[in-house]
Amino acid sequence: MYNGTHVGYFSVLNDSIIKKDIDSEDDKEWYTHSYYPAIKIARFATHQEYEGRDIGRAMLTVIRSIATEVSRYSGCCVLTVDAKPDAESFYERFGFHRVLKTRKKNTIPMYRCNIF
Repeated sequence: MYNGTHVGYFSVLNDSIIKKDIDSEDDKEWYTHSYYPAIKIARFATHQEYEGRDIGRAMLTVIRSIATEVSRYSGCCVLTVDAKPDAESFYERFGFHRVLKTRKKNTIPMYRCNIF
């Protein structure tokens, strides 16, 4: 909230990502399971009138803080998001990569390892 206006929002949920869908340099060889536990950014938006004011960056900082706390109990080490095509470059600036196998049509599945 800023001056009584909701300037942005987000939600997070539990997710997983298939190991073979991430770059080999992001893979942890010692991790023997087929999926990594993850935290998905499910909804994420900034009010149009407040875009370009680092609100998205601030919300991602909060999300990382939440993910760090949740990971203590769940073992999550990856953030995921289904980005709208016009938001892909935003997420790339914060270290997200496209998954190797894209199955969705309207969004771009992306991930970020080493969230801490």
